[in-house]
Order: sequence, then C-alpha cells, then structure tokens
Amino acid sequence: MKLILATGIQQTDKNKLLGMAISTLNNGQGYKEFNLINFDGLNSVRNGFIRLKDVKDSYLSVYDDLENLVSNSRRSAFNLILDASFTVNTSYGYVPLITERFFSIFKPDAILVIENKLEDYKDNPRELYSIREQQDMNRMFCIKLASQFSIPVKIIKVNRTEIKSTVKEIQNYLASVQDN
Repeated sequence: MKLILATGIQQTDKNKLLGMAISTLNNGQGYKEFNLINFDGLNSVRNGFIRLKDVKDSYLSVYDDLENLVSNSRRSAFNLILDASFTVNTSYGYVPLITERFFSIFKPDAILVIENKLEDYKDNPRELYSIREQQDMNRMFCIKLASQFSIPVKIIKVNRTEIKSTVKEIQNYLASVQDN
C-alpha cells in the first residue's frame, strides 16, 4: 500500500482531475486499487482561526480524524491518494496547511504537485500573478518538506486544452508509484 500526497491550488481543478484518473485506474471491477481522500477540509481552518496559535489545535484535531481514515483504508490494502492544499492565502500571508508533523505521522511515499501552466493566464495579469505566487509558495514548502523526509516529488502541469492528456499523465504517475 502506497500513500501519495496530491496537492495543488484550487484553480487547477485537482479534485476533478484526480477523480477522473482514479475512476479509470479502479476500472469499476469491484476492486479498488486507489482510494481518494479529500483532505482539503483543512482549508476550512482559514475561516475558523483568529490567531496563528489556534491553527496548531486545529491541525491536531484534523490529523486525528485523518489518522482514522488512513488506518481504515490501510486495512483494506488500498493505495491512498490524499488530496490536500499545501498553503492557504490569508489576509496576513500564506499559512502552511501541511506541516512536518503530518509527514512524521503519515510518511507519504510520494508527492504529486498539480500546477497550472502560467501561459494560460497571460491575458489576465492579476490572476497570473496570484497563481504564480501561490504555486511558487506551495512548491517551496513542498520541496523543503520532501527533501527533509526524502520523498520524491512529481510536478504535473495542467493542459487546459487537453484535459485527457493531463489525466493520463496523472494515471501514469500513480501507477508508477504503485509499482515501486
């Protein structure tokens, strides 16, 4: 059983892309090779905390809930895909939603970062800047933690005109992680 952390900003539609990729990999024959767990519930922390120190308590509660989900799926021998956001942009800056503690507890086997191609936003400079900034921030946090815990990272760029090719690339990566 492998645990793969899949992350990306909201504009990538990663939830939809992962769902499409996994449904085809599971091929509807009753046996599920991959189980997708949406961990973006941590994003709701953004709305619930007033002080940064309150975030830590929220993490502990969410990690406990996630640990139960992961334990149940591990008993079923699924490969798990955790769909999560690395950071959230708040009025006072970026807050990491996935911490060192997450990596210590769950020990993911791989990280899949789904990013937008920036050239798709060249006609909207404000959106381009916002997307570039958050993708850069996510990548910084991701690479720091991946190197600290010796986890391989794969970055897949969303091809907005060829969604099927992006889904296929995601499928190929998930299958390669499963096979190693």
